[in-house]
Amino acid sequence: MVLAHRLAAAVLAYQAAIVPLRKRLRVLASSLADLEEPMSVPESFAALCALVERVEGVRLRELAGRLEAAGAPSGERALAEVLRMARQLPEYPEVLARWDTRLIYMVAAAGGDQRARAGIEPELSRLAETDDWAALAKVLRRVLEGERDQRLLAGLDLSDTVIVTELLRRLGGSS
Repeated sequence: MVLAHRLAAAVLAYQAAIVPLRKRLRVLASSLADLEEPMSVPESFAALCALVERVEGVRLRELAGRLEAAGAPSGERALAEVLRMARQLPEYPEVLARWDTRLIYMVAAAGGDQRARAGIEPELSRLAETDDWAALAKVLRRVLEGERDQRLLAGLDLSDTVIVTELLRRLGGSS
């Protein structure tokens, strides 16, 4: 039951983009690693709702539905993404270490530093020309233009999601 509630919290954090997702993913990843039976992970959003809604006052399906109506990913998609990210969490440190300098430039550029913007633009242009990084370059430009919500993550692969999530965290936005 604890795992289900941790999973529900991570799903809502992913959907709402207002709660630190990275911390919730670490807690969830730890819970998943401790499982003796992987079958105890809810296989669908409906199954997750059924588990957590056994607790009086918990209305995960209703809250997730409201978030989805406001433009957040569906509960099913959020569940799949959260599980995917939690299971691959060990990749986080390596990805972030490779991107740290660029993230520093991005934060400065997003804050209005024109020299930082001029310094990061050639890198974004180079990334935009590659198949692997084009989607990330597009999202990073959107962040530079002021976007700060979880919808930026839609369609990104895990590495790109890690990078954008960390950038948003550093900017004081969602994470």
